[in-house]
Amino acid sequence: MKRDTSNQSIIDLDSHFKTVKPSKIATEIKTYSKPLNVDYDEILSEWCYRLPKGYPTMVNGRFANDKELKILQEILQENGITEMPDFANTAPVKVQKVKQTLIKEEAGFSKEELIKIIKTTDLSDRDLVRITRIVDSLSSEDGILDLLASQKNFDKTSSMQIFRMATESGDYRQLLELLNDTAKQVDVDSLPQTGNIIDMIKDSGVSREFAKEMSNMVPYTSVKMGRYEMFLRLFLRGGQSPSVKGDVEVDGKEMEVKSTISKGSGFRLRGNSGYGNGKQVQTSFMKQLIELYGVGGPNHGGSQNIPKPILEAYKQQNGQMWYGTKDSWAVLANRDMIESGLATKEDVIEMWGKALSELYPNTTPESVGKFIGPAFGSDGSVDMKSVASRLAAYEFTIYRMKEGFDYFIALNYQDNYGFISPELTGEGLVKLFANEFKVVSLPNTKNNSTPQDSMCAIELA
Repeated sequence: MKRDTSNQSIIDLDSHFKTVKPSKIATEIKTYSKPLNVDYDEILSEWCYRLPKGYPTMVNGRFANDKELKILQEILQENGITEMPDFANTAPVKVQKVKQTLIKEEAGFSKEELIKIIKTTDLSDRDLVRITRIVDSLSSEDGILDLLASQKNFDKTSSMQIFRMATESGDYRQLLELLNDTAKQVDVDSLPQTGNIIDMIKDSGVSREFAKEMSNMVPYTSVKMGRYEMFLRLFLRGGQSPSVKGDVEVDGKEMEVKSTISKGSGFRLRGNSGYGNGKQVQTSFMKQLIELYGVGGPNHGGSQNIPKPILEAYKQQNGQMWYGTKDSWAVLANRDMIESGLATKEDVIEMWGKALSELYPNTTPESVGKFIGPAFGSDGSVDMKSVASRLAAYEFTIYRMKEGFDYFIALNYQDNYGFISPELTGEGLVKLFANEFKVVSLPNTKNNSTPQDSMCAIELA
């Protein structure tokens, strides 16, 4: 990991050793340097938090990314290991030999022995800065670890990992100040709807380097935690690891976090159960057409009163009801019903609302129709750009109600975010999804639709 040491100064080790227990100094230096007996859990933890996505890439049970393996190699070198361990489960990787360990493996060191070892070992400026930070940070360690546990509800492993990150970047003093003075933390209720999350903590006192590392931190023991969750728990005032459920807890309220890791990647709004399938929407709308136009239908015998162009479009489009460049079979039906006097604009909106209520739990035709109605023209046409933001806003409303969270934040690979407070509802949500988010796709109503693609796909604009 590249570190900027240009502004660091070397402290007087002798004076620090006079006030710190030798055994504790030895323990910390061995942790940061190259002990002979290595805890591979620590190696894995270090490796994961240095990786951009918080975990290594695996293909068929083997680590598959050369750049990630190079980072592992660097960590192994830092710990005095010259061979790739068995857990790597990969082809042998050439590891350069490293210098002998700084400290011999034995219990206890006097201050004089430690100073002698440091003075007689060929250390680079980077090594000296690192040791200096370790020694200097000891006076902050207990306070930081205690506050991370009591204030942020972090477990022991995560707290130590954060402390070491802060020590590496030279931010341990600033971290202690941040925890002691909660005014330096970000007030969630003052968050703008959009912005750059790293810019938001510029007044916290910590460096951008440490903030970026926190944004990528995913404890290697967690299989569910996503990027930015530890970041938000640390930097939000009242933020902490959830005591019950959710991604982040803020003053006892739940915050839902969605993050994407590459350009063009998006997310969907849904819970674990209770949602329908896009095919059900298509089937419901067709059934209503059959009832309105008369006995028959594309899959039924008997007289056929649904106009042929609608049925041909239905077959050609495989049941999809949304198109941005042409009218779908459902929009063609809208136009025909209104033009022929079979239905009014309000009737058409109610039909769409009834069909969409098959998809979303706890939904009535009236509730979804209220959101999407303004996107319908008097002739039955549908403004797809408008209906996209309106349907996304409705999906979010259902998602928030079903999951029970208060705050919502989505973040992308550039650290930009979109924030939704508990007070933002109705047309305010529609406006946000129209201007700050991009609805990549509407629910798939084709015959081969799946539960996953039956929801809107959304990304930050």
